[in-house]
Amino acid sequence: MVPAALRAGFRTNRMIADTAVRWTARGRPAMLDQLRRNVASDAKPLGVPPVAALADAVVHGLDVRRPLGLHRDVDPEACRLIADWTVTSRWPMTVPVGGKVRKRLRGTRLVAIDADWAWGEGAEVREPTDTLLLRLLGRDPVPR
Repeated sequence: MVPAALRAGFRTNRMIADTAVRWTARGRPAMLDQLRRNVASDAKPLGVPPVAALADAVVHGLDVRRPLGLHRDVDPEACRLIADWTVTSRWPMTVPVGGKVRKRLRGTRLVAIDADWAWGEGAEVREPTDTLLLRLLGRDPVPR
């Protein structure tokens, strides 16, 4: 990751874009093979807890499927784990999602309608857990 950050001038979005281009150039079979090896070895970036890797996979999947109108249920337990981690995360884990969730969503109470999960105080927002995850992670949820 350090060489990638250096090549991108320590600009996170540029590093992610450059890495995506390099991965894509390898071809679909090589990318799928790498992902399978990552799963088998429980690979994740240094210093990143497993729940962050889960959040990355789940939320980016929602980022792609939602605007395309492709629905797939997300395990409510996985959503709960990610949501709990997100609301308790501290810097630097909060940088990619626009800062502290507690500050960004102050005055709002989020309530999952499909799982036993709620957080915050204030005006109540009741949504499915996958929609709440998008909101927690700084996205403007696209309606299902």
